[in-house]
Formats: sequence, C-alpha cells, structure tokens
Amino acid sequence: MRPLRRGADLRVLLAAIPLLALPPLMIFCALLLSLLADARSTDARQDLQNAAQALAIGLDREIAGSIRRLETIADLAAVQPDDLTAFARAGQREIERNDEWRDLVLATPDGRVVHAVARGGRSLQPPSFVPQSHHRETLRTALPTVSDIYSPRPDGTPVASISVPVQVEGRVRWLLSARLDPQLMSRRLADQVERYGALGELIDREGRVVARSRDLAAWYGRPAGGRIAELARGAPSGTSTPFPTTEGEAVLGAWARLPFGWSVALSVPTAPGPALARSMWMLAAIGLALLAGSILLSTAIARRITGMVAEAGRAAQQVARARRPRLGAPAIRQFGVLYDALDEAGERVVDALERERCARETAEAADREKDRFLVMLGHELRNPLNAVGNAGHLLRRRDLSAGQRDGVVEMLQRQSRQLRRLVDDLLDLGRVLTGKFALRAETVEVDRLLRQSIATLGATGQLASHEVSADLEPVSCRIDPARFEQVFANLVGNAIKYTPTGGTIAVRLSRDADAMVLSVRDSGIGIEPQQLQRIFELFVQGPQQAGRAAGGLGIGLSMAKMLVEVHGGTIEARSDGPGRGTELLVRIPCAGPDAQAGASPAAAQVEGRDAELADDAPTPV
Repeated sequence: MRPLRRGADLRVLLAAIPLLALPPLMIFCALLLSLLADARSTDARQDLQNAAQALAIGLDREIAGSIRRLETIADLAAVQPDDLTAFARAGQREIERNDEWRDLVLATPDGRVVHAVARGGRSLQPPSFVPQSHHRETLRTALPTVSDIYSPRPDGTPVASISVPVQVEGRVRWLLSARLDPQLMSRRLADQVERYGALGELIDREGRVVARSRDLAAWYGRPAGGRIAELARGAPSGTSTPFPTTEGEAVLGAWARLPFGWSVALSVPTAPGPALARSMWMLAAIGLALLAGSILLSTAIARRITGMVAEAGRAAQQVARARRPRLGAPAIRQFGVLYDALDEAGERVVDALERERCARETAEAADREKDRFLVMLGHELRNPLNAVGNAGHLLRRRDLSAGQRDGVVEMLQRQSRQLRRLVDDLLDLGRVLTGKFALRAETVEVDRLLRQSIATLGATGQLASHEVSADLEPVSCRIDPARFEQVFANLVGNAIKYTPTGGTIAVRLSRDADAMVLSVRDSGIGIEPQQLQRIFELFVQGPQQAGRAAGGLGIGLSMAKMLVEVHGGTIEARSDGPGRGTELLVRIPCAGPDAQAGASPAAAQVEGRDAELADDAPTPV
C-alpha cells in the first residue's frame, strides 16, 4: 500500500483566506477614504475659490457703477462751476437711488467743503475736510480712487469712500467723494455667501474689515481675523489650508483681490481630522466583524467540502478496484462534475473490463475457429492430393486399358477442379481482406444472368438431388456480373450443403423501389436465432447433417457478404429455427457501384493494381 501524502489541512486553508484577503481590503478602503477626503477637500477649495472670485467680480462691477455715476455728477459740477444748484439736485437724486452711499461731499483740494448732501435730504456741513492719501492720489492722477478705512474729523467714525476729480479748464478744481454704507454692503455680502455656509469679509488694502456677512459691529474697521488678511496681501487669489481663527475655530479660507486693491475673503469651518478618524474607526470595527463572520462561514464551508472530498476519495478507491461507485447528490454544484466524472469512470472501467472479457472470449473463439479452419483446410487438401498421387501411380502402369486410363484422367480433372476451387476461395478472401480487389461494373439483366447460373449448376449435376424453382422478375442493374454470379453460387451452394436430399430450393428475384432483391430459400436444417449473424463470419459453419459431410472451408457466406457490401448492398439470413429452413436475402441498389470501385475502405489503393489481377477470374463455390 502506498504511503499517505500529508499536506496542509483544507479547513485551515479556507479559514486563512479571509485572514489574508481582509487586511489588503481594509488597507484599500482606508486609502480610498483618504483619497475621497482629499478629493472632497480639493472640491471644497475649488468651490470656495470660485465663489470668492464670483463675489469679487460682482463687487468690482458695483464699485465701477458707483464711479460712473459719480463721474456723471462731477461732469454737472464742471459744466456750471459757479452755480452748484444742478449739482445739488443731481447729487440728491443719485444718493437716494444708491443705497450703498451714505453721503456726497464736494470739497476743494485743500480740504474746504463746498457742498455736502446726506441721505433723506439732510444738509451736511462738516467744519473741515481733511484730505486722505487716496484724495491726494486722485489729485495727482486725476483718476477715480477707492479708499481704505479711515477716520474723518470731527466724529472719527471709520469710513471708506470713492472719490472722483471734478476738472474745470483742465485742472482739478474739486474732489467729489461718496462715503460707502458698510451695513448695506454687509447685508448684500451675507445674501451672496449664505448659500455656501461661509463667512464673507470685504477687506481693504491694509487688511481691515470694510464689510462682513455677520458681526459687522464687532469687526468693522478692525484687522481681519486669522491669516486671511496676511494671505490676501500676498497672492491676488487662492485658498488656504485649515488654520485657526481668532475665535480658535479651524477654517478653510479662499480670497480674491479686486482690481483697486480690496479683497473678498470667504472662510468655512472644517474639521477633516476627526471625521476621517471616525470613518477609520468605523471601518476597523466593520472589518473585525466581517473577519469573524468570514472565519465562521469558511469553517462551515470547509467542513462540508472536506466531507465531499472524503466521499470522492472513497469513490476513487472503488474505481481503482474496478467497482462502480455509488455517489449521492453533492451539496456544492461544482462537485457534481467530480461526482459525475467518478461515476462515469467507474462505469467505463467496469464496461472496459466486460469488453475485455468479451474480446478475450471472442479472440479465443476465433483462435479455435482458426485451428478448426486449418484442420479442415488440411483435410480438404489431402483428399484431392491423395487422389492425384494415386492417379499418377496408376498412369505409370502399362496394363491399363483405354477405358481405365480415361477414368483416371477424368478423376484427375475432377480433383484439379476441387483444388482450384479451394485455392480460388482463399485467393479471393485474401484479395478482399487486403484491399487488392476491384469490381468491373456494367449494366446487366440480372434475371437472365441468374437463369444461366442455374442452368450451369444443373449441368454440373450439383442440383440433381434437390428440387429447384425460380421466380425471376425482369431486373436490370449495374453490377459486376462475375462477382454477382459468385455470390449467387455461394448462396445456392450453402442451400445445397444444408438441405437434405429431395429438399426444395426456391430462388426469387424482384425489384423494390430503386433496388433489386434476391432471395434464396431452402427447406433444410434451419438455423438457431443466435447463429443468424455468425454464419457470415469467417470459418464458421453450420451443424453437419447426419451421415453427410458438408465439406468446404466456411468462407462462402463470408465472401458473399463482402461482395454484396462492395456493391453497396446488404445481406441477411432468416430462419424460423432448426428444421424449418433458411432464407438468404440480398438487397443491392440498382444504381450499382461505379466501375472499378474498391471492395473495402482500403480499395482506394486498388488503382494501379488492376493489371496484376486481370488474370484472376472468380470461380463460384
């Protein structure tokens, strides 16, 4: 017995699968969460940056609109510099239309207020107007300017203003300034950033808050919280990593600078670290739960698989012992293929052994038949050879009369024909079996051919002891006449051999559709049903009649079957049983085989060999 081969336990391997597969999956999930967090952060920054830029563009348009309106009022003042009535009316009208303006002030370059207009029609007469840096910039460049937060006298309230020059005769005569309303600007800013959930701030060039979406009173005029102001003074736009504000809140910031130097800053609260940590802890908990469940499930599956593997192993052992295994339905579909294969293998092994036994018995029977054939061949050859030898001795005697000498010569001719018949049978059999056989087909009147054959058999005395009847319909068919005559002679010879003296032999020829049907029926000893197919095998002979030697080598019907099949036909034997006679039935298509058709699958080799066979003529048995 071969030693068992040890290896890893299947249950351990299956339990190890989740242990090996889950950690990489968890790492992948953690990396995926991190990437998603980064992507979300990137998207949030981009969205915040886009919002800041959109707000900056909107505020820049509003400031540009205010500058255009101030320039329109300044043009009125420049047209009638000595009469400011039109200026006052236009200024009052525009200040009522523009909510973002608190008041309008027309002052000389040295700071003297010429005229002031406040919202609601109130007249504003400040005692003095102290020029600021942006006022000096307007005087120098004669271009509009937007100021940072400053504190004018006398009240000291921080304000931001827009100033445009009023030019008369090519020089700046006055400065027209509109001070902006931070409350209104803050409300508008809050309306814009509310959708983003962000804090919006409008910061001047010095980093002080001009407007704020919430808590304006606490932050107006003060430096902006956190690092937003510092960052805004650097790059014209961008986003900032989370950093703590003055309130200690971590925010994500974005800013965009306006063309005149102010900046819009947006900030949103963010706490990615705790959220990511919570996700990681949840992922770890889910992973442990999945791992435990996977191990339990894999253990249960492993128990079932090992049971089926053990059953398959036992079945394989039964197959090895040439037994057909008995397997039930597997619990796993894929094992059904294995079970079916084992069942089929067992069935094939058993069938192969049975076929081997039958083949061995057939081979042994064929070997016995071969020995019997050799014995019969020796016997069949010995008798004519003895007669030929005796005739030679007799012919050497000088005292033989002429009549005696003629009798000896006749005996020699008879025994020579017997020897030639035996040799022809063996040669024909060899040609058919080796493929060295060819047909010479032609259109033949089969009924006429059969009448000639019957007449020949009668002339030779072979039908003298039997009553022969022939019912032959006119049939024309494409066949080899010599070979077909040989088939007919073998069928009639078989009927003569196994029909007692005085018996009947009936020959019948008919046409059935596109085929001819030849029937040779005798009243002889008959055939047992199990022998009906064996009589066409080589060297097989039927039972001998009592007191009568059948003779022959047992190849006549085999030759007849081979020749019929060469013609594309069939032959069969029918009998009602022992003592009830036998009928041999031949059916050949009337189209017949082509000329020079081969006698077997090897007949394709016949071409080129016909010349050496031309001298061999078939002789009926």
